[in-house]
Amino acid sequence: MQNLQITSRGVDLSDTVRDYIYRKISKVQRVFDRHIEVHCEIIQRKSKIGVGKGIEIEISIALPKAYIKVEKNGDTIEQVIDEIEPLLKRQLKKYKAKISRKNKKVKLTDVMLAY
Repeated sequence: MQNLQITSRGVDLSDTVRDYIYRKISKVQRVFDRHIEVHCEIIQRKSKIGVGKGIEIEISIALPKAYIKVEKNGDTIEQVIDEIEPLLKRQLKKYKAKISRKNKKVKLTDVMLAY
């Protein structure tokens, strides 16, 4: 199971948007089988000249011996979350592969030391 904390600045989040974010981030959880702490920060950005607004979303995951952070900008929250999901999955898969490689090296070393 995962713990998802959503923080918003300058944006009012409806329940449907919160559910959408939770649903998308929980798909990422399937890649990684451990309990992870996920922090999602949503910020409303305004341009300096007052024309054009944007949404910035930053998702951070603290893992053992690693910290994954993905940032993306866009026009709508749904669009940005859709862009972030594959990036987050890719980084978690890399981390998982790195951990499994390290575990295999340790096991080979233990076998070699036994002889």
